[in-house]
Amino acid sequence: MSAWHRFDSPLLPAFHERFEQRWGKGTAPFLDPELHEEPLPRAQWINADTGAALAVVPVWSDDDDIHRSFAVFYLPPAGDIWL
Repeated sequence: MSAWHRFDSPLLPAFHERFEQRWGKGTAPFLDPELHEEPLPRAQWINADTGAALAVVPVWSDDDDIHRSFAVFYLPPAGDIWL
């Protein structure tokens, strides 16, 4: 059985916090769990054994909210964020 489990709740705040720690405040409105009403087309999983997390979310820039793509974000158990 896999340790990865789907997490059907609002986006984990750690995705937003770690992204802004790495790239600066205000750089990730698409990861802010309080900014958008549910449901957004996004999914996330948590690894119960390691504490790692994975999310697939739509991304866009502030000056273009029409064109979007999806990004995969990984939170390693030790910190940081990977794209």
